[in-house]
Amino acid sequence: NQDIIRLSIGGGRKSKMRPGDIVGTLCSIDGIEVSDIGIIDVRESLTYVEILNGKGSHVLESLQDKPIKGKIRKVRTTRGGI
Repeated sequence: NQDIIRLSIGGGRKSKMRPGDIVGTLCSIDGIEVSDIGIIDVRESLTYVEILNGKGSHVLESLQDKPIKGKIRKVRTTRGGI
């Protein structure tokens, strides 16, 4: 469990965000593979993603200036389960 970081991404169903959009963006980050991505929970205006294998801080840093579905999204770490 220590190796799992949960991120919240600004944007959800209202902005037509889909799990495939998240996976595509995350896999374009150097060193991130599909096996590093856990549960993706797309809500109304927020999306939660679990990053596995201790790569959460690397993903968090990379997403600060990487567009998801054409826009730079607010990304931050969250606590608690889905």
